[in-house]
Amino acid sequence: MKETKPYDLPKEGPKNIVSEPMAEYQSMSSLQLEADKARLIRAIVNIDSKLVFDKVKQRLRDILNLREEVVVEPEPDSKEYIMTGLKEAFLEMKEVKAGRSQSRPAEELLKELMEERDEEDD
Repeated sequence: MKETKPYDLPKEGPKNIVSEPMAEYQSMSSLQLEADKARLIRAIVNIDSKLVFDKVKQRLRDILNLREEVVVEPEPDSKEYIMTGLKEAFLEMKEVKAGRSQSRPAEELLKELMEERDEEDD
């Protein structure tokens, strides 16, 4: 069995004296912080919009300097969203023309979209 060594207690040094009102203030600020955190958590939990939630998540990650990056999609009717979609479409068309990707007939795509629409209506 391993022998235990006696623990040396630190020598008495100057004590950090905190007045009673100061200790109470620190306690109250700690309680206030916990209450604020609880309110923030409730507000986040009550977010119903995916777009708003993604923006909050991205902003929080930025503030906390978290490594994982989340791409926030622009609003569907914004110029940025439309331009991004067009750019992706042109890049995809370039890949098809170069033979690195395959496309499918428009009729097949239209049929698939109509089937999805019909499923949503049910």
